[in-house]
Amino acid sequence: MSYADLGERIGVDAKTVERWVSRGTTPYPRHTHAAARALGADREYLWPDRNYRQTTGNCDEVLALYPNHGAVPAGLWGDLIASADNLLDIAVSCGLSLLEVVPDLVELVTKRAQVGVRVRIALPEPDAASSPVAAARAALAEESLAPLHQVRGVRLCGHDGLTNEVIRADETALVMPPVDGCTRLSSPVMHLRRLDGASTLVGVYLTGMEHVFATAAPKRARVLEMAQ
Repeated sequence: MSYADLGERIGVDAKTVERWVSRGTTPYPRHTHAAARALGADREYLWPDRNYRQTTGNCDEVLALYPNHGAVPAGLWGDLIASADNLLDIAVSCGLSLLEVVPDLVELVTKRAQVGVRVRIALPEPDAASSPVAAARAALAEESLAPLHQVRGVRLCGHDGLTNEVIRADETALVMPPVDGCTRLSSPVMHLRRLDGASTLVGVYLTGMEHVFATAAPKRARVLEMAQ
């Protein structure tokens, strides 16, 4: 992204953006927030010498908002999963859809687990699917992810339905809330990051994730059977 591109997106001229970079000047707070959102980065990463902790709010947790799945940068899904250092949670309504945008999902998750990341994956139960097609896709996702059940540190389980789909890597998450009358793929996607002192927005979705995994049933028997 050029200086002019960033300036246009946040409402300042290109020379102002260039001064932020070349001279190390710090933008006004409203511009630091806008620039961080435009770049998909944390303000503290871009301007580490500034103290934001006392002024953060729920809006600061929103890194980006996409109108639908197709608008999400293609590499973001896999990059988020690969970025997990401690915790990786995946709760989706269609595992096959995730595999379509992250074809190397099994490899990525395996590598994270092998370095000590705790991994939990909740997939839909084929028996609870709303149609034969959805059941077939759910079963195919189980079969595709079956090798993960042999990886130490990975918990694979099944759910009977989700309200929100969430992919969480440590303090960062992609959240997919449903919209009445719209398919999952045409619903918006929020890219969120939890900050100290501003955990309400992300925290509520992570609380929902804990409920999903607390009520989900292990898929061990089904997955092992399919893997053989």
